[in-house]
Amino acid sequence: MKPIAGRGAGSPTVRIVALLLWALLSACQDGIGPGTVADIEVTTPASGLTAGDTLRLVALPKDALGNPVSGRTVAWSSSNEAVATVTPEGVVRGEGPGTATLTATLANRSGSVEVMVSVKRMVSAGGSHTCSLAPSGAAFCWGSNGAGQLGSASASESCQGDPCSTRPLPVSGGLTFLSLSAGSAYT
Repeated sequence: MKPIAGRGAGSPTVRIVALLLWALLSACQDGIGPGTVADIEVTTPASGLTAGDTLRLVALPKDALGNPVSGRTVAWSSSNEAVATVTPEGVVRGEGPGTATLTATLANRSGSVEVMVSVKRMVSAGGSHTCSLAPSGAAFCWGSNGAGQLGSASASESCQGDPCSTRPLPVSGGLTFLSLSAGSAYT
């Protein structure tokens, strides 16, 4: 049997085919082949949550044609962990009032979603005072301030000889709260 000219291991034809295969495989690794992540779609069941509550995000990596890419794990991050944290599994926990962007990253691609965290609006009555918590986390109190239970030194009225306020006063210090509870002479 005679060997076919130009088809041996060192022939130009074999080298050209090997070069073409190498170029094709390299292109797949550079982001244009099948199974390569081109985009990440992030979905959430709700765009907001209350501090202390959780929700689960879903990240769907897609190739350049929009087809799902399976078997890949994203890395999650939060733009503001004082507002929302996210676990490696995509479970978000509301930490405090505000807005945070949660991002899924894989192979130099990312997708994100913004969530707003609020606090529950609540009112709590003490012995002779009442406090309310706004969705922003700011607290306001009114009534007797004889023991400082309003959290404000600006109670300028007098109620049976004690300092008090008949209108809600912001709790001083620029603090934000997730919850509050008023007792007989404290909050």
